[in-house]
Amino acid sequence: SHLLASLIEREAILSTGLPGGVAICHPRRPVSSSLTNTTLAFLRTSEPVSFGSDYGPTQLFFLLAATDERIHLHGLARLTRVLRSDTLKKLSDPDFDNVVEIIDLLAG
Repeated sequence: SHLLASLIEREAILSTGLPGGVAICHPRRPVSSSLTNTTLAFLRTSEPVSFGSDYGPTQLFFLLAATDERIHLHGLARLTRVLRSDTLKKLSDPDFDNVVEIIDLLAG
């Protein structure tokens, strides 16, 4: 799919892995031809995995695929801000299962 190819192309340029075992996977540009709505997905692995990040293994993965440039940039900025709060600590806790709380923070 075009979305998958866009994600692979983006990771080949530079890993989207960040400090704290987080990755914000996203295409370099919006993928309006592949999507009808902006999509945000979250995955927490049971164990950290090597993701090519200079910051070490990754356990928390976000996928942001936007339909236009404004939403793409705003979504990345918002997600980065939210992850700077105590949200990252909550998501890293294997017993935390209220991901909807985090999505609400992102939407707010």
